[in-house]
Amino acid sequence: MGNPAASIVPNEYDTQLMFYDQLNVNNVGNTTVSYPLRTNAPYDVDPVFGSTSTPGFTAMANLFQFYRVVGYKYKFHVANKDTFPVCVFLLHTNISPGTGSQFSKIGNMWCQECKTIGSVSGSPSVVEFNGQHRIADIVGSKSPETDDNFASITSTNPSDTTYVTLGVDTTIAGNTFVNGVLWQVELWMLIRFYERKMQTS
Repeated sequence: MGNPAASIVPNEYDTQLMFYDQLNVNNVGNTTVSYPLRTNAPYDVDPVFGSTSTPGFTAMANLFQFYRVVGYKYKFHVANKDTFPVCVFLLHTNISPGTGSQFSKIGNMWCQECKTIGSVSGSPSVVEFNGQHRIADIVGSKSPETDDNFASITSTNPSDTTYVTLGVDTTIAGNTFVNGVLWQVELWMLIRFYERKMQTS
């Protein structure tokens, strides 16, 4: 019959889990703001807020010891809440970009182009970003498929994390933030769980 444990869970299990959130991104009185999310850390996706696990992750953690994220796809909606136009863009990186201005990085690889959206009462005041990436593409090597730094036990994040950051800039209108933007997040992570936990009940 082979390994009896395989009748409960397989040796490894690949699945997609979706992190969803609505975030108010704002920096009152300033012209730029950015907000990063971890794209290979379903245990805690949001480094700013913290303790933001992905639905389904805890259930899988009851079955497996380790995980690694091999890719992700996303659908992001951004709605302007201010009375002037803003420029928004996405930046995919293999290092933490922080929460400061990211505007000067727009020309880099894996930056999704800057799009200008109108004021809260203008048209259009909403923009959508869609896409998908392999973690190996963002890192620039095959190491995310094998390196332990890109894997983790199911009670924490990997030591080497990747990010998608929303950047918003108001200088196009010569204004500073008052209300900011609303960011609606759908982040699907393709996760490989492995090393079975023994099940006793």
